[in-house]
Amino acid sequence: MTALLRPATLWLLLLGCLVAGCVDLQQRSALEAPAHPLLNQVWSTGAQRFIGIDELQQALADADFVLLGENHDNPAHHQLQTRIIASLPWQGTAVAGFEQINSDQAAALETWLQAAPEDTSGLAAALDWEQSGWPDWALYQPVFAAVLARGWRPLDLMFPAATVRAVFGGGLEAALGADVIEQLQTDSLFSREQRLDMQALMADSHCGRMPSEHLAAMVDVQIARDAYMAWRLASTGRRAVVITGNGHARHDWGVPLFLWRLKPEAKVVSIAMTEIAADRLRPAAYATAQPAWSDYTIFTPAHDRGDPCAGIQPGSGLAP
Repeated sequence: MTALLRPATLWLLLLGCLVAGCVDLQQRSALEAPAHPLLNQVWSTGAQRFIGIDELQQALADADFVLLGENHDNPAHHQLQTRIIASLPWQGTAVAGFEQINSDQAAALETWLQAAPEDTSGLAAALDWEQSGWPDWALYQPVFAAVLARGWRPLDLMFPAATVRAVFGGGLEAALGADVIEQLQTDSLFSREQRLDMQALMADSHCGRMPSEHLAAMVDVQIARDAYMAWRLASTGRRAVVITGNGHARHDWGVPLFLWRLKPEAKVVSIAMTEIAADRLRPAAYATAQPAWSDYTIFTPAHDRGDPCAGIQPGSGLAP
């Protein structure tokens, strides 16, 4: 197994990255002012103040589940995930759940790990990553490498595309067993107003180009994904770190909500990695930096992705 630096040493390195700015994290776009006051700061949403790395370390030390919310295509977010995984002050075995791996890939993942438990060089091919629709493997490979270096098992957290289609047409029952639905009490989790808020967010994330008649079903898909990921994590009986999008890591209607239903006593910590914006200089201007969303927010460089709506066609985002 790859030798690891002591957690305290790694946390000091991470602190240096967050405060001083590592070269590989400073991939600045035209939107980023060099003197942006939030860049690389850690914000506690509960305490409503900036904190040091020691305080963040303390919060993660006794957590049962740590969710590392990302923008999927932001290299800085994956670099932070890699460092946090390598330096989590956990003893014993744990798992690392990946939204990016679905149950259809689980057998291939297990076969690869049995043959090469510390090697990620061929893992992309084993998972058929190029056809998965996720950003380039080079972004995620260091995250997987950090997981394997800790001796932890990657865990598939998502159901396959066929199940997405089934949920889209038939509701949550297509993804979750009746016993899981009964335990989660999904019917009582969300008010009509919350579901309408979800629909509005769904419409906005698809640049207003999703047919309105599909929005309610897409909310069902989102809820099913969050509930399924929580069920997968809870069923392992182990501590877990979770690699997922910021929308899935939010407290109010994401994976944490379902984890608390399944494991009421569990300590769930959600970290939202949040891209700074030149015209937003205070945490209050960011939804991800509020208690309803996360426990901690790490402000990062923004990734220059051009016009996010350019590739979205009317009706895109529907179940494939």
